[in-house]
Amino acid sequence: MDEFDALAKLEERVSLEVETTRVPMSPDMWGFTYTNRELRRCRIHLNSRLPRFWQGFALFHEIHHLLHDSRGCYFWSQTNANMNAYEYQADQFAWAVLMREWGEGDGESEEFGK
Repeated sequence: MDEFDALAKLEERVSLEVETTRVPMSPDMWGFTYTNRELRRCRIHLNSRLPRFWQGFALFHEIHHLLHDSRGCYFWSQTNANMNAYEYQADQFAWAVLMREWGEGDGESEEFGK
């Protein structure tokens, strides 16, 4: 599944217009999502300094948050919710998607396998 297909499926699920942008960020930031529910839009920002594989990982990590954590990180950080578990689940989702993608081909021709 390439990025376009992933975003098209995501848009169907979350009823938002979703786009990505790649910008240089500090090494400790991989990506983040800004959502404006009034405008029914969101933008996933990915660190352009990461290798392409890790940009794909960050993309699917953020997609998990959009699918399962609609209130956002700021909301949950203000509660007693375990943020490590919140991020761990998003990482597990990203790994599951990428490992499936890797297993479907030799990895060389896959969008996120480079």
